Amino acid sequence: TMSLIKVKGSSITGALAAVDGSALTGISGGKILQVQSYRKDSDRRIQSGNSEVVHDNIVITPADNNNKILFMASATIEQGGTSSEYVMVKARRVVGGTTSVIGDVYNALGYQVTGGTRGTLSFNTLDNPQTTNQVTYQLYHENDQGSGTYDYYETNYTLMEIEV
Repeated sequence: TMSLIKVKGSSITGALAAVDGSALTGISGGKILQVQSYRKDSDRRIQSGNSEVVHDNIVITPADNNNKILFMASATIEQGGTSSEYVMVKARRVVGGTTSVIGDVYNALGYQVTGGTRGTLSFNTLDNPQTTNQVTYQLYHENDQGSGTYDYYETNYTLMEIEV
């Protein structure tokens, strides 16, 4: 028995040929143009209530200033303070020395948590840097309350340029 496929009033029988979409017209955008992936295996300790960048040099250079960047990050974090100490983790973009916060990753990390507790954070956002210059993405650890120590263990970053 052969399969029967109806196409607008017609019928086709037999095996279907492979479809090649390379000649399609009128379709644009949505393509992933490049992927930059970074894995930071070494521990990163942020001490005594400091506010600082978790990792730097997470970079991508867009091909067109209209393209979007999908920024994804995940990390395992251990808080070494008391339950009354906490921090904010923010996603930032740096272009030509100008830093912009593009999202709140974690609000009150460590709040009401016993010291020594590990947790995982995961974040993604579709950013529009509007440039063809190199763009650096960061997780920024911002002390909000107390002076606890935070250890960032395996941290993964992925940047994807998406054509508009």
